[in-house]
Amino acid sequence: MGYTSPKVDRESRSIRRVDVFVHRQDGQEVAALLTNISNRGIQLKTSEKLDLNELVRIEVPRLGGVAARIRWTLGGLAGAELVPHSDVWELVRQSSDRT
Repeated sequence: MGYTSPKVDRESRSIRRVDVFVHRQDGQEVAALLTNISNRGIQLKTSEKLDLNELVRIEVPRLGGVAARIRWTLGGLAGAELVPHSDVWELVRQSSDRT
């Protein structure tokens, strides 16, 4: 009898390759390649190390930007959870006000 992995209920993902910019809290702008997107998150490929739980703003040229939180990293890849209806810089200010 072979092993059968449990069925994972995953949301629909779209594989894309789009050049984007990741704006970090310290003002640094990092070039990245968006490689995968879903309703709740994206996968990025970048030569720069992104920090776990880091709040960033991801800008897509000619389309605008979105706030996101880095949830995982592996080599040159990173997964980010989108933060809907938010301004990443306002979130950063609020979290620094609490410390």
